[in-house]
Amino acid sequence: MLISKKDTALDYVEQVRVRVFLNTLSEFKIRVRFLEVDSLNDNQPGEDIIFKTIIASSSIRKGWLDIDLSDHNIIINQDKFYLMLEWLYEESDRIFMTKSYGDYLKKYADGIKSDTIEENGTKIPYVDLPTNNFKQYLTGTFFYITGSKQ
Repeated sequence: MLISKKDTALDYVEQVRVRVFLNTLSEFKIRVRFLEVDSLNDNQPGEDIIFKTIIASSSIRKGWLDIDLSDHNIIINQDKFYLMLEWLYEESDRIFMTKSYGDYLKKYADGIKSDTIEENGTKIPYVDLPTNNFKQYLTGTFFYITGSKQ
């Protein structure tokens, strides 16, 4: 998320909030990072401006997750910067998600339509999952996103 100080009076970062749409893992981890605005690359995220490893763990299923940063003394001097939340997952998370998807495909094999799309003359297979079972398909951690300057 691009943050501009003209939109907010921000120098010292005490907290980051992220809204969890759905979490099916017993615990998930998020790394919090602050990146420069790379003016030479169309104002895309650039290098880290805070060199601290900040990782938060949670078992929240849905709702707001508040990440307390007050002990890290994070001061942002740049007028604009990116806040990046990086979802970290362990091998056990990957195994759980793979098994969940496999179980879903077995359970709803009759309702799944396999098809292909064509990209640059190459046919690529894809799977069309039945929408009435959407929540049973979701596994892992999903976050809300916003375009708001708030």
